[in-house]
Amino acid sequence: MGPSNEALKHLLPFELQHTLSLHSILDFVKQLDANEEIGYEGEYVIRESQWIGTVPIEYIDGWHQQFKTSRVLVDERRVPIVGRIYMDQLMIALPEKYPVGTRVTFISRQGNETIVGDEIAQKANQPRSEVFSSLSSHVPRGLFLIVFLPAYCCYQCCAGKPWRSNVKFVNKTMTNDEEKQIIDIQLFQSGYWKSQYFQYNTWHGPHQIELSFDALQSKVTGSGLDDIGMYSIEGIYSTQTRRMGLTKKYQLGTGNPLENLGHCVTIQLEWNKYSNQFEGKWYVRTKKYKDSGDFKMNFDQRNQQLSFVPIYEKV
Repeated sequence: MGPSNEALKHLLPFELQHTLSLHSILDFVKQLDANEEIGYEGEYVIRESQWIGTVPIEYIDGWHQQFKTSRVLVDERRVPIVGRIYMDQLMIALPEKYPVGTRVTFISRQGNETIVGDEIAQKANQPRSEVFSSLSSHVPRGLFLIVFLPAYCCYQCCAGKPWRSNVKFVNKTMTNDEEKQIIDIQLFQSGYWKSQYFQYNTWHGPHQIELSFDALQSKVTGSGLDDIGMYSIEGIYSTQTRRMGLTKKYQLGTGNPLENLGHCVTIQLEWNKYSNQFEGKWYVRTKKYKDSGDFKMNFDQRNQQLSFVPIYEKV
């Protein structure tokens, strides 16, 4: 939550952070087969064998049907709400089997992933106040819901900075995820990619990036152009964890002179098989600006045959 006038935040002598969180747990987990239906009148149909979890938060708690457009966090990953939100529970699609009692975050942070009220309100096409005022007294405070009044706290030490380095993020193993034991080289193809980033309450892009993957060293390099300016890319990736950790370095003197400080952006992405793209977060930390936001990228199959002039040759 923030001031009614978002522009006021830039006038403050310190950084601000959201201080409201909403958590629950998985209370039942089951693997369903393809073509099985979930919800009233089969609103959600399983496309392939999938793990489904139930969560004891419901519309009587104030989590209304329109909020199901937002995702929740499980094990630092965004997962969708599926089917309808019932009076006493809702269901989520899980990327793997998780034990009963696993934390499910509706509002707050898990690792590098964060969901805030503004995001939920935007996706539900509702005013921000609707998200918070809807939460009823039926939800126990202090156990799963921690609420502070609409306020922020200083976070100079962590704003715009990922919780883990790119190396640790990319190489984090998922011992319960059998699927990730299968090496998938096809996800990392050299060529043209499309990327989008979320900043200032809007999506920017898609922008084209040329990436080259070195299979021997598990490194990736490239270049591109976006709203800020021209940039180069260096990073690492893993075919097992299906993750990428990138550093975007802007070329000073190109693009928007107010935004381009010749700075670096850290980007950490993980493959999402449901949306068929890499998704994650970007992080910026300079003397003048500290922030983070959503980032998504996918292989641009249609433009692989276009002749390409390296961006830095155009300068």
